[in-house]
Amino acid sequence: MEDQGKIKLRILLSFIVVLSAILLVSDDLIIKNFDIKFKNNFGFSSSQNLIYNVSQSISGIIIVASIFIKVKPYRISYLFIFYIQCLQLYWVFFHVTNTSYEYFSFSVIGLTLLFALLIVVINRAVKDNEHKNQKIDYLKSMLDLQLILRNKTI
Repeated sequence: MEDQGKIKLRILLSFIVVLSAILLVSDDLIIKNFDIKFKNNFGFSSSQNLIYNVSQSISGIIIVASIFIKVKPYRISYLFIFYIQCLQLYWVFFHVTNTSYEYFSFSVIGLTLLFALLIVVINRAVKDNEHKNQKIDYLKSMLDLQLILRNKTI
């Protein structure tokens, strides 16, 4: 039986994993909308490559950290990372332009569908937990009733 605190922590960790997937596509938004240029690119050929690699690294750190926490996020949240990484791998081998921004609409559509699926799965898990708790409470009340009846007959 999972208590409410553990479920809330799993939900929070799942959303953190989802945010790490969103971080993977955020470099396109940052570069496209804010036109950020750094004076020092720390050895990278452009500011865009720097932002891309930093977002990849931070996302990886978040994923590894979520693996070592005792309470695990819902497994479905890892689909977000898998989807974005597959989309980026597709871009690497079949790209037409130098930026992956052309695939941003696919990222948004996929992430939206996965987010809806995540909400359904989490909602189902919470309802299943509530149902288990109701069963346990019912069984406890039945056992208490049997103890009361036994004590009256003795």
